[in-house]
Formats: sequence, C-alpha cells, structure tokens
Amino acid sequence: MGHYFDGDIMFLAPPASDPRKILKPSMLDDVADKFQSNKLPSDWNVITGDLPGIPWRYVHFDTQRIDNQLYLLAQPSNREERPTAILLQPLAKGFRRMCVFQRVEPHF
Repeated sequence: MGHYFDGDIMFLAPPASDPRKILKPSMLDDVADKFQSNKLPSDWNVITGDLPGIPWRYVHFDTQRIDNQLYLLAQPSNREERPTAILLQPLAKGFRRMCVFQRVEPHF
C-alpha cells in the first residue's frame, strides 16, 4: 500500500498557467523526502508541510475564507504531531504563519 493520502501539496501559479505542461511525476522525490520546487517556473510557488519535524507529504490543507481573504489551515496527518494546526496566509513567494493551534489533551 502506498502513501496516497499522506498529505497535500498546494501550488500558487499565475491564472493562465497550464499545470499539465509543468508538473511531472519526477518532481516527487521520495528518497530525499522533498518536492523538487526548483523545477517550477519562477512565478510559481509551492506550499507543502515542510515544517520542522514534519516532512512535506504528511500535512493536509483546508482552505479558509476569512474577511474575503484566502487562508490555509495546515494539519499534520498524524494527529500526535505538534502543532495541531497552523493557519497560513498564502503569499506570492511562500506563506505567512498567522496562528498556531495546540491541542489540549484530556488530563482528568
């Protein structure tokens, strides 16, 4: 069984871009555990789960619309990971962390 549902990769690209001409299976490097973003055009950006302690392929993104702005709620696929979630604002080059959520474990 593969890692089909391990995580998401988000791309920010110009509206007229055709992803079929750019995205290739060879851009996924399971050995190095990285997405080959250096193969993207300079006006493209990739957002993955590549955060300290969390490899790129183990994070899921949910889109959020807050005050007419697009945000991404990033959550690791392993619920034991910390932080529990991070609210990201996509930017032209990367993203900004807006808020970090920590899960409170029952302690009774």
